[in-house]
Amino acid sequence: MNNGFQVEENKSQGFIKIHRSFMNWEWYDDANTKDVFLHCLLRANHKPKKWHGQIIERGSFISSYAIIASELSLTVRKVRTAFEHLQKTEEIKIDGFRGLYSIFTINNYDIYQENDKAKINNDADEEQTRDNETTNQRQTADNETTKDRQNADNETTTNKNDKNIKNQKNNFIAKSFFQKLIADDEECKKYSSFADSFLKFLQYKTDIKKQYKTDYSVRNAFLKFVRLSQNDVNYGVALVDNAIARGWQSIYDLSPAEKKEFQKNKQQSQANEVDEWESRLM
Repeated sequence: MNNGFQVEENKSQGFIKIHRSFMNWEWYDDANTKDVFLHCLLRANHKPKKWHGQIIERGSFISSYAIIASELSLTVRKVRTAFEHLQKTEEIKIDGFRGLYSIFTINNYDIYQENDKAKINNDADEEQTRDNETTNQRQTADNETTKDRQNADNETTTNKNDKNIKNQKNNFIAKSFFQKLIADDEECKKYSSFADSFLKFLQYKTDIKKQYKTDYSVRNAFLKFVRLSQNDVNYGVALVDNAIARGWQSIYDLSPAEKKEFQKNKQQSQANEVDEWESRLM
């Protein structure tokens, strides 16, 4: 029963392919490097996805050393060493994105998952063929059923317009209420400096069609977010970015490893600001 459930769960998430020749790979005997690389194969997008206005291509994903370390129960140092190995042999490319996050790209991803890519292309070809067949059939039937179809099209258009109006109303209700909340609610007014980050999270919730449905849930979620932020606006930004990167529907605190990396980046940033200020005074 459980095995059957796991198979269905795997199907819903998608499979990756590992050839037996993987056992001959030069890093196969290095447990940490092997675990990190397999983890990257599992995390990588099998098709392009949009994140924060940027296209994350097939074979790439957004993450950080701290997040990967937390997911694999390894130290950040061990994860860094593993990626040094993978970059040395050009298995992985890492591009800085912003803040805590980087874009991890598996070089030659299509070689590892070529059948998967072929399946995507075949599916697209089959879909195009079906579309062409449907178009031909519809054009043949047009001459015989023009009047009936026009009536049906008018009714369908009306229903679509009604649905679009309803969707637009639902999409913006949470954001509109929150903006009113920041302006009118005395408790929330005190935390207006966190508003931009929370609005970003509300927009993300709208994009994934999981927006809050009641005024009460919006207010509670905002106040919980403020508490988690520990009165640190930059920490609040990190919390929102982390939730979005992981595809969460709620905002949660950073893991111990992520907190450590945040504090390290914060201290470095403060040190840079001090150096810049001192240089101006000289």
